[in-house]
Amino acid sequence: MIFGHIGDAHLHINIFSDPANPAPVTELLAEFAREAVSLGGTVSAEHGLGKRKRHLLEFQYNRAELELMREVKRRLDPADILGRGTLLG
Repeated sequence: MIFGHIGDAHLHINIFSDPANPAPVTELLAEFAREAVSLGGTVSAEHGLGKRKRHLLEFQYNRAELELMREVKRRLDPADILGRGTLLG
């Protein structure tokens, strides 16, 4: 299903998968994310990633950049009570 903010050409793609066999959709989502980054885009927009799509960050950021994000999270939330496991695992 494709929907979104047509006025600014910001489309969202929602792909529904078979819970018993999510691999094909997971692979397609990764392919879309790699292509978006290769074109100068990002793997997410204003809605973020969350737990289900957090693995896509590795297509956009390298390990050092992800570790910097984790360090910010540790400093701002040392008890790890906000959004536990949602984005940075």
